Amino acid sequence: MSRSGTRRGRRRLETRQRIVTAASELFGEQGVRATKVADICESADISLQTFFNHFRSKDELVRELVGEGYDFVVAAIEEAHREGGTTGERFARLFSRILDATTGAGPMHHELLAETFRISQSDADPQGESRVQQAIGRLVMAGIPAGEVTRQHALEDIVRLVYGALNLLMFEWANAPDYPIPERSQRMARLLAHAIAPAPGEGRPGRRPRGSRGPQRMSSRGMLPG
Repeated sequence: MSRSGTRRGRRRLETRQRIVTAASELFGEQGVRATKVADICESADISLQTFFNHFRSKDELVRELVGEGYDFVVAAIEEAHREGGTTGERFARLFSRILDATTGAGPMHHELLAETFRISQSDADPQGESRVQQAIGRLVMAGIPAGEVTRQHALEDIVRLVYGALNLLMFEWANAPDYPIPERSQRMARLLAHAIAPAPGEGRPGRRPRGSRGPQRMSSRGMLPG
């Protein structure tokens, strides 16, 4: 690529990021629905045509923010995993990371979060969801050798339980301004740790329960038997 082509590419990326940043700030200040494309253009100091050179519509721009949301959740899961502790402590740390981000965004981000879930449900991002579930799977698997996670249920089902609980918590918070998310997130973390704990008499870590197919490993498509 020529030097001029490299400069054009760099400027294009910078303009796109300026649009995304301006939109995120405006969505937080006045809400998704109330923010017009013209508002975003004014804030980003670009023309209307420049906006549509990067995004076909405001919904497409919101979808990009949804993608960044997946990136944040994956990073939060991996950070909770790296810092160690019991599985319950990792869950508590994960929910705390997400709680800090959402409560620090301001009340208008309720609408942004609700819009995010609306788009993710109507036009789901399988790749983004898969990355989140893969990260949850690695966190859960770390608790198996320590005897903190049951081996009597498929890892895939446990991951879906955790992922579903996280989605439910955020969806309820997005649609109820007075939702007590600090208390509910702590309770949810404790409930999940209890729900996936080994049953009494399940045996020591490393012993396969009757009918078990053995430990499972991660793949790009989900959990596979080892």
